[in-house]
Amino acid sequence: MSKLIEKSIRIQLPGDKYLPAILCGNFKRPIILMVHGLTGHMNEHIFFNGARYFDKHGFSSLRVNLYSNSEDNRTRCLTDCTLKTHAEDINRALQYLRRHGARKIHAVGHSFGGPSIMLADQNLIDGYVLWDSSYEPNFIKSFGAKPLSRRLMKINWGVGFIVGRKMKDFSEKLDWDEMARKIKKPLLAIYAGKGILKNTAQTYTNLFKGPSELVGIPGATHCFDEPGTEEKLFTETLKWLKKQI
Repeated sequence: MSKLIEKSIRIQLPGDKYLPAILCGNFKRPIILMVHGLTGHMNEHIFFNGARYFDKHGFSSLRVNLYSNSEDNRTRCLTDCTLKTHAEDINRALQYLRRHGARKIHAVGHSFGGPSIMLADQNLIDGYVLWDSSYEPNFIKSFGAKPLSRRLMKINWGVGFIVGRKMKDFSEKLDWDEMARKIKKPLLAIYAGKGILKNTAQTYTNLFKGPSELVGIPGATHCFDEPGTEEKLFTETLKWLKKQI
C-alpha cells in the first residue's frame, strides 16, 4: 500500500487573502474537491477520514477552509462571507487544480457546502456530490438566528456562532431552484436517513439537468456521526464516482 501524501497549500485570493487547503494525493488521479458546511472546517471527520478512504481507492482530494483563524490575518472570517464569496473562492480552488493538471474534478459539498459548489463555475466541475445539502434555509426559524447589530447575527446551535447579516440576506434573495436548474453535470444527492433533508435531496435530483441519483443513509443524522454511517456515505460516494471516470 502506498504511503499517504498530504500537503498543506495556500490558494491565492483577491485582496492579499488566501484559501487554506490540504491536498491528499497528486494531480494525476481524479480529484475530489471537499467543501464543508456553515461554521464547518476541512478536518471534520467526514473530510479528514474521507480523504484517506478515497486515497486508498485511487482518488486524490483537496479539502478547503472557507474561513479560518490565521496568525497573519490573511484568511477569511465567517462574518465577512456569503454563499457568493464561497463560490468565488471555490472557483479559485478549481482553477488551481486545473492549472496543475487535474483532468477530472468532482465537487463534494456537505450541508451549506452544497449550494456553495452549485454557485461555482460548473465548467470547472465534472460532477457534483451533495452530502445532506441545504436548500432555502430559514436563518431565523431553522438556525435560531438573532440580530446582534446591523451587521451581525448569532446562530444558536448549542454553541453560538456569529455570522454576517449579508450571509442571511444573500441566501434569502437567491433563487435556489434556478441555481440548480442551470447545472447540466451529473449529480449524486445523499441524504441522512434520520435527518430532515430527504425532500431537499429529491428536489435537487429533480432540478438538475444532468443525470442524477438519490441515496439515503439509514440511521444517519446530518453529520453522519452514527456508527457505520460514515462508512456507508463513503461507499455510496465511491460507487458513484467510479461510474463517472
